Amino acid sequence: MLRIISMLVCLAVLSGCATKSDIASSLPPVDSGVITIGAVLPLSGDYSIFGRQIKDGLDLKIAEANAGAAKKLRLVTVDNQSTAAGSLEGFRALVKKYHPPVIIGAYTSTNTMAMKYEAMQLETTLITPTATNDLITERNPYVFRSCFCDSRQGSALGKFAYESGLKRIGVMLDVDEDGMYSKMLGRSVGEAFENAGGKVVIEEGYYSAEADFSRQLESIKKRKVDAILLPGYPDDVIRMILNGRGIGFTKVFFGGDGWNNAALPRLLKRQLVGCFFSTMYAPDYPAPQVKKFISAYTAAYKVDPDMPAAQGYDTAGIVVAALGGGDADANTFRKNLYTIKNYPGVTGNISFDAQGNAVKPVFIREFVPDDKDGVLLKLKKIMTP
Repeated sequence: MLRIISMLVCLAVLSGCATKSDIASSLPPVDSGVITIGAVLPLSGDYSIFGRQIKDGLDLKIAEANAGAAKKLRLVTVDNQSTAAGSLEGFRALVKKYHPPVIIGAYTSTNTMAMKYEAMQLETTLITPTATNDLITERNPYVFRSCFCDSRQGSALGKFAYESGLKRIGVMLDVDEDGMYSKMLGRSVGEAFENAGGKVVIEEGYYSAEADFSRQLESIKKRKVDAILLPGYPDDVIRMILNGRGIGFTKVFFGGDGWNNAALPRLLKRQLVGCFFSTMYAPDYPAPQVKKFISAYTAAYKVDPDMPAAQGYDTAGIVVAALGGGDADANTFRKNLYTIKNYPGVTGNISFDAQGNAVKPVFIREFVPDDKDGVLLKLKKIMTP
């Protein structure tokens, strides 16, 4: 496990029992001798595994930046307990105590959205490593993202799907109230696919709580599609592919960054051969900084980095670049973010557009057979902005 000297990087993780009123008092004392960066991440609750991966990436990059730096960086992290309310209270507590130049977070779009308007009210920059909903940065000069947005991802994925030889597709859309990711990404992919020359012949709605999706998949299969788009999260995607194979659909399934989870190849194995998805990070991306990152991360944490860790690492790197080697005030820091061009991230070269959205590559990864009975992931194509 990475050792970070406390005087260089001090991480405060709030326990789940902390109340709204005592969050600020639970944080480390103000220290004018360091530059304090805030973070609001899910370290407990439904998304804790991803929040901890982001935190590990942040820690690693900040430790690297502190090596030999005249003024050290300190990361203070609040656990939002995977909730929107926890995100808002954590954001307020960090601003109240430290007035940091930037707060990093959260993991999901819903929890990030909870902090959006508070960022403007408190004039504090918010940058999210992983929240992809297009609305997050809309009409708010204080909110940025270091990941791609759903429409940019969808445009790249839809174009690639057509270029890969698909002509007719069906789409499964989560119609639940919380299914915004699925609906936004699915329709962005469909629009790009049709603009390229393909045809979305059918859309089928589903609820994540359903035990079986065979009815919808059978309806799509009858339309003689070349592939089925599943723009959802791992639990749903796994069940859909199992149901789809169970009804005899032998063609391609594909999806977005929600597929980037080790559970898919572990549970589905050869059922995934030929399937592909878009993602923010590819460990086989041929750039020297990627190999260096993987080596440093595995040495520190004894596991290979996944997408959230890579996004955390690049987000911290962008923050360091915008600070310019000094203690930039909040307004200067925010302006500096807009000037970042082609930052050499492990998730690709990153720039920011006028809305605070990252302009960066979209990686397409495909499942191919390995030497046993499983599958491996291979970088199929890099879709550039």
